[in-house]
Amino acid sequence: DQSPKWQRSDFINFYYFGKGETVLLSSMGLLQDVIDHARTYDQGDGKGSIFQRVEKDLISQAKENGIGTFSYYFTRSYDFEARIYELGRATVSGSGPVTITDKGNYMNVRASINYKFYDVFTDVLSLGHDLRRRRRRKNNFTKEGFMNIIKENDGIGEYDLPLSTPYRIVDRWRTKIEAVIKK
Repeated sequence: DQSPKWQRSDFINFYYFGKGETVLLSSMGLLQDVIDHARTYDQGDGKGSIFQRVEKDLISQAKENGIGTFSYYFTRSYDFEARIYELGRATVSGSGPVTITDKGNYMNVRASINYKFYDVFTDVLSLGHDLRRRRRRKNNFTKEGFMNIIKENDGIGEYDLPLSTPYRIVDRWRTKIEAVIKK
């Protein structure tokens, strides 16, 4: 990342003055942080980081497919809040060719995975999240109670603030995976 890292104020400033333009993680100075998070952060359910999950899934599919080549694809929402609060949950997808060669009692697995990150920065006060949480608790708070401070049915999202514009945050990166596994 060559750009300075965005702080919370940068996210909010762009929410009001960015005109809804798409912004790259790399231009926000956050691409490497997102990649590091994908590499190291256990998603909280004991199944590992994003990269570990992809590797496990890819190896499982390699065992099913056997010697040859196949195309791999995944997409899922992941938690980024622990590293970059403003991203919250975001979608990461990936795809790429996987080649499996015979090594006697083993198989050599090689893959080049192209990752795509996608998020929409919206609902800066987390009103929608708060209302959903309160409803789950069977609290009497309703959406109507907040309508005096938020826009409704204006095309930008029912929980977005007046004069704000949600925006997409995207980027891409690639990793290579090599593994030797038992047949």
